[in-house]
Amino acid sequence: MLRLLTIPLGAIFLLLTGVLPAAPAPPAAISLLGNLYFTSAHQGWIEISSSAYYTVGCQSALRAPPACAGGTTGIFSTADGGKTWTERLRVTGAPLVAPHLLPDAWMHAFSSQAILVLPFTDAYNSPARLYRSFDGGRTWQSARIPGPPGFSGPTDLAFAGHRRLWLILHYGAAAGSEQVSLFRTRNAGVHWSRIACIPVQGAQLRCPAPSGLGFGGFKGNIVFANATHGWLTHYDYSGIPSLFVTNDGGYHWTVTRPGLPRGVSGPSPRTGTYPDAQYEQPIPFGHFVVLPTDVNVCTTHPRRNTTCRGTLYALLSFDDGNHWTASRRIPAGANTVRPIWQAMTSHIWWSVDGSRLWATHDAGMHWRPMPLRLPKGQQLFQIQFLSPSVGWAIAGQTSSQSGYARSTTLLRTANGGRSWAVVPLHGVAP
Repeated sequence: MLRLLTIPLGAIFLLLTGVLPAAPAPPAAISLLGNLYFTSAHQGWIEISSSAYYTVGCQSALRAPPACAGGTTGIFSTADGGKTWTERLRVTGAPLVAPHLLPDAWMHAFSSQAILVLPFTDAYNSPARLYRSFDGGRTWQSARIPGPPGFSGPTDLAFAGHRRLWLILHYGAAAGSEQVSLFRTRNAGVHWSRIACIPVQGAQLRCPAPSGLGFGGFKGNIVFANATHGWLTHYDYSGIPSLFVTNDGGYHWTVTRPGLPRGVSGPSPRTGTYPDAQYEQPIPFGHFVVLPTDVNVCTTHPRRNTTCRGTLYALLSFDDGNHWTASRRIPAGANTVRPIWQAMTSHIWWSVDGSRLWATHDAGMHWRPMPLRLPKGQQLFQIQFLSPSVGWAIAGQTSSQSGYARSTTLLRTANGGRSWAVVPLHGVAP
C-alpha cells in the first residue's frame, strides 16, 4: 500500500539548503487621520489612529500576526488653526476601517468645551465606550455602550444636544430582514434605556411595547432634529426605500415613502430598467430637511451586458419632512464607496466629483465647479467647510493591494477651495 508522505514546506527548505526560512517580519503600524471636526476656523479636533490592522500584511495573511490586533486611537485638539496640537484622549484597540477607507471614530463637538467621542475598535472581547468631556478635553469620563461588543457605526448614533442620545443596535440580518433595538440616554451615556425594538417569534428579546418598526428590511441612519422628532431610514430589496418617523422621542414610529428623485423612473420590466435607491442620513435645518439619496439604475440590454449608473440626489422637504416636494442632483463621484459632500447650511453645499470641487449657494439648483488642486498623487477622503471661504479636508493615497488608505494629509483652504495648503502634524501620533 502506497502511503502519501506530507512534508512541511519549511522542512523541504531545510533539506535543500540546511537553513530554516526566516520568519516573516510583523507588519509595521502606520498612522492615519480618520476623522476631523472643527467648530471654528481656529478651534478643531482630529482623530489619528495607529495600527497594522489595515496594512497588506494583516489583510492578506491566512493567520493574522499578533501585531494586527493592536493599535491606538488618539484625539487631538487645536485652538490656533492647526499650528499646534494637544493630545486629549488615547484609546487602545485595533481601529476599524470605515466605508471611506479610513479608521473611524465618531465625534461631535457641541462647543469649545463639550465633546463626545466614540472610537470604533476591533475589540470584540470588550464593549465599546462613549467618552465625554465638558472642559475642552482636559478631563474625560466614559460609559459603556449597551449591547454586545462590535458597535455598528457612526450612522447608528443620533443626538439632540450633548446629553440626549439615541443608539441603534443591530442583531444580525437574514433574507433581507433584521432585528434592531433602540436605546436612549438623557445624561450623555451614563444610563441607557431600551425604548423600542422589533419582537421576533422565538427570540428572547423583550420589547417595551409595539414600536411600529418592522422586521423586514435594513434600518439605520438615525437622526433627531430635537428631543422628540426623528427619522431612520429603511432599505429593502425592492429598490425603493422608505423612512420611519417618530414624534415622541423614539418610542413609536410610522413609515413614510418619499419615493424616488424626480427624473428617476420606477422598475420597468418592459425596458429592463431597475433602480436601486438608498436614503442616507437626513440633514435637518429647522423646517427644511435634506434627504441624501444614492440611486443606482441598472439596465439590461438585449444581447448585451447589464449596465449600471450611480447618481447622488437630495430630496427636499420644507415642512419638517412631512412632504418631499423637490429633488436636486448632487455632482458627487458616481459608484464610489462613500460620496464626499457636505451641506454646510440649508443653501450652501459642497461636493467632490473626481478632480473637481463643486459649490452651490441655492440648495443645489445651480452648481459652480472649480479644479481641485491637491498635492500630487492625493485624493480627498473627507471635507468640512466652516464658511464659504474656510474649509478643512483629509486627503491621502490608497493601497492598490489592501484598498485602504496608506497615507493621509490634513489640508486647509482659505479661499473657498481654489487652493489647499498642507497642515503639518509634526509629532502628532498616538
